[in-house]
Amino acid sequence: MKRYRNNKYWELFFDDGSRILEHRFIMEQYLNRKLDRNEIVHHKNGDPLDNRIENLELHSKETHGKLHGNDKETEYIDIVCSYCSKIVKKKAREVRYKQ
Repeated sequence: MKRYRNNKYWELFFDDGSRILEHRFIMEQYLNRKLDRNEIVHHKNGDPLDNRIENLELHSKETHGKLHGNDKETEYIDIVCSYCSKIVKKKAREVRYKQ
């Protein structure tokens, strides 16, 4: 088994060619079972490289979304296109503001 850091997480690569994110592997070992695709391993302290079991907790996609505030209704705002001056609605969290 080899351990590499991808963009955000530690990833484990096995000799048989399989791979898994380290935090999921640690949770599977702790629970002594495979995780379901709908189960999310959350890093309590927000550090995706801190895979100590005391920093990990298991959530459904729904409860994990609520932890991060993704259960709120989507807020839309009006944006004026700088090229054609047409007004379009965009999701507020997708809008990038010029500094």
